[in-house]
Amino acid sequence: MTKVVTIDEAGRVELPAEYRERHSILAGQKVRLVENPDGSLVLRIGRDWRELVGILDPKGIHRTIEEINEGIAKGGAGLSS
Repeated sequence: MTKVVTIDEAGRVELPAEYRERHSILAGQKVRLVENPDGSLVLRIGRDWRELVGILDPKGIHRTIEEINEGIAKGGAGLSS
């Protein structure tokens, strides 16, 4: 699908509402602009795996597989920290 959009004086491009809604793009959300070798530009939605590095707190709650299985068997009861 192709859509023509206009670039304003500040260099901003407004994504049409139909695209924002279809792809759940919210105001302030970061997207990636990729320049291909042929000079075309592609807007990438979603996270690059490198952005996820460090997202989990290494000092978070740790459970053994046995504790996880036990919690599942109990319907999730008792899994709070």
